[in-house]
Amino acid sequence: MIGFLANYTRKVLNQERVTIIHEDLPYGSYLANVFEAAAGDLGLQVVKRWEFRSKDPSLKSSLAKIVANLKREKDSGAIFLATHVEEGSQLVKLIKDAQLDNQIITPDSFAGGKFLETLASYPLERDRPGYYSDGIYVTTPLIFDIANEQAQLFKRAYEQRYGESPIWHAAYAYDSAKILVEALKHSGVEGSSDSLQADRQKVKNFLAGLTGINKALEGVTGINYFDKQGNSQKPVTMGVFQNQQIISASTQLHQVRNLKDIPNIQQALAQGQILKVDNRYMYKTNVVYTGIKVNQLRKLDMNNQKFEADFYLWFRFQGDFKPEDISFLNAVEPVILEDPIKQKEDGLIKYQVYHVQATFRADYLKALSFERHVLGFNFRHNTLKRNQLIYIPDVMGMEMNGENSLLQKMKKERVLEKSSTWSMEQLWFFQDEEQVHALGDPSSLGASDYAETFSRFNMGIQIKRDELNIWDLIPRQYTYPLFFLSLLLVCTLTWTEKKYSLNAWEKPLWLSLITAWVLLLSSSEVLLLNWLVARIELHSLTLIVICIEVL
Repeated sequence: MIGFLANYTRKVLNQERVTIIHEDLPYGSYLANVFEAAAGDLGLQVVKRWEFRSKDPSLKSSLAKIVANLKREKDSGAIFLATHVEEGSQLVKLIKDAQLDNQIITPDSFAGGKFLETLASYPLERDRPGYYSDGIYVTTPLIFDIANEQAQLFKRAYEQRYGESPIWHAAYAYDSAKILVEALKHSGVEGSSDSLQADRQKVKNFLAGLTGINKALEGVTGINYFDKQGNSQKPVTMGVFQNQQIISASTQLHQVRNLKDIPNIQQALAQGQILKVDNRYMYKTNVVYTGIKVNQLRKLDMNNQKFEADFYLWFRFQGDFKPEDISFLNAVEPVILEDPIKQKEDGLIKYQVYHVQATFRADYLKALSFERHVLGFNFRHNTLKRNQLIYIPDVMGMEMNGENSLLQKMKKERVLEKSSTWSMEQLWFFQDEEQVHALGDPSSLGASDYAETFSRFNMGIQIKRDELNIWDLIPRQYTYPLFFLSLLLVCTLTWTEKKYSLNAWEKPLWLSLITAWVLLLSSSEVLLLNWLVARIELHSLTLIVICIEVL
């Protein structure tokens, strides 16, 4: 990972000089040594290497002297902090207080949450969130804004349960448990004390069989599989601190999974499309911050699963490409983005805003019940594949302190038309992948497969009927168990009545009625019965129950 960090500093941030500040403990010394060795191979000049003693009684004074000397340097380049979080936080404060504008680079230990907690104890950070941390680069195994739908659902559930956002450790722990559960389910373990040793071997064999992408298990952290040495193949994500959050850096490096996917490696290297990092080839991928401001959702026709939408769509990005060259995948008719209503360039950063009014298909993400539907949009770029471009939600631009806060804001702005009988229940944003057949594209011939993978941006708004509904009497998580239990009871009661020829006075009428009611109420969530339940009115429910009794 540290070699990756040195490559990113030189080849992405375009830094030619770097200063290393590290502790004397094995952790910091190791990071500094690896970074310096990688920098030498890359032509990244190490201007100075400062070391401090972590257990020095006068540590604060020692750190202050390092920063004072650093300030006297005319061109010290970027600063790599090879330290633990506590000392690193003190250095960051001193560097920012000295008004040094050097780019600061940090290892993944700074991504764990403690770094921001420590900085938050300083008055300037409390008064101006991000005063010390904004703009600092950090490596991390996972950033939620660039993660898949499963990660977004995990993040939401974690926040609801614990009242705070998860760090990457929680996501990896969850995936580890999930993989073990899958191993127990599919490896044929017996679960007895006599089979313990054999069961362990079966689980081990199952895990050892996850040797490639085709056999991988998808989870919160992406696809999970292992190489021949048993290492998990996970990408390293580069983040940047912004407003006391870690968001994805505007350029990411992703490993080339199959060299056959690149027709001419030398040409791709020369053009800067891929980089060679630690003897691995990596794509240089642009990240496009994407935001949506919904103005109105109207003409909701859930019978035909269509609705009209009026919204602003913006992109913030680096590089030269056409952000408007996209396809809305759930649009009823093709949507062409006209000239941007607003555009701006701030150094390397470009910003464009478009106004969109069109008709879209509902329930494009998932099928729910007749009482709940999903509105929203998804799109991908027409020509740039995922190894060239990734869309991520613009968390800062959309003022997303959390999906719930943004949802409440949309409710307050009455995004749904006033005459609507629906209300908004949930909101989510995420990016995932879409596989598109290459259609004989010469650049895809000889690749590992004949599909092209694109980054797809998704926004979903779950709505429900805004009225008192008997179907909501049963919590949704209990509908499936209750449906099948009541169905079994109805069948059992019917069989009992026929087998023993019970007359009307001997039938357990009250049990039959209650069972039939539960069956009907729970059936709204069972997709095979949605077409029937959608046509059931409250005044006809009793008649149906009586018909069941007669039969």
